[in-house]
Amino acid sequence: MLKKRQLGPGVSFFIGFYSWGTVLCRDIVGITRDNTVILT
Repeated sequence: MLKKRQLGPGVSFFIGFYSWGTVLCRDIVGITRDNTVILT
């Protein structure tokens, strides 16, 4: 029970961090693509 309770927040934090990182990478790629279009 105690192990499960300790694992829960870590797993949800990892999932949240992973999804946030994926969105951030997508934003960076989109911004870079927009800047390249403006430059060329």
